[in-house]
Amino acid sequence: MLAEKIENNEEYLFAQELGFSLFQGYFFSKPQVVQNKALSQNQMIVMQLLREVSKKDLDYSNVETLLKRDLSLAYKLLRYVNNIRFSSSTPITSFRHATVYLGKSELQRFVTLISATSLGNNTPNELYQLSLTRAYFCESLSKYRKGHTDPQEAFLCGLFSLLEAIMSKPITEIVESMPISENIKKALMSNKGELAFYLNFVKDYEKLDFDTVKLRAEKMGLSEELAIKFYKEATETANTILKDDDEEDPEEQSTSIIDDGLDASKLS
Repeated sequence: MLAEKIENNEEYLFAQELGFSLFQGYFFSKPQVVQNKALSQNQMIVMQLLREVSKKDLDYSNVETLLKRDLSLAYKLLRYVNNIRFSSSTPITSFRHATVYLGKSELQRFVTLISATSLGNNTPNELYQLSLTRAYFCESLSKYRKGHTDPQEAFLCGLFSLLEAIMSKPITEIVESMPISENIKKALMSNKGELAFYLNFVKDYEKLDFDTVKLRAEKMGLSEELAIKFYKEATETANTILKDDDEEDPEEQSTSIIDDGLDASKLS
């Protein structure tokens, strides 16, 4: 069932109690801003990691040091590596091994995904799901428009588009502390540029404003069928990521690492 016009956290919790499983409303796109809200230690580590992987010359030692300070974050990295290793028989023996195995590009993607889903306290999963859906949808639009924008920038723009609501802080304050490109900042803060066009495209889709969706698709030379396909794939991917994360029991993490072929005793 779909609960519409959810305006605040209280209405969201009440709708959950009534048995609703799908939600729409102002609460999921606009934040309840709390000024001067301090970041937790975990959030600070995530922000530091984001800065590290954004540097031109990646220092794996610094990344490894930060991972050692947060066991849950390190565990998620190992899960992420294991998921993309497929049938590889080579065991991961250290955090350094895991980060080098991923390489800079995949490590950046891992950290950006974690940053968007770790920066909020008691944040509804729907916000994370919507952030991920926007990220993959914007990335698909960028790939379709070859050469106009960087798909990675489009992905980050969608992923970070709900950080105001997730962190309960003004977007200007959040963006100032993040090592992201000017194109992304312009889209998030000023609603300008092609990345902003992608973001507004997905927002219109969320609002079921199909007349505007059709106009945007035509402007891009994109068929409605392909736009629907992009959004469906983005939603499915986001759901899969969050489902995998929710299904893992934190109390079984150390056992799972060993079962996955990762020798926890050697991780340092």
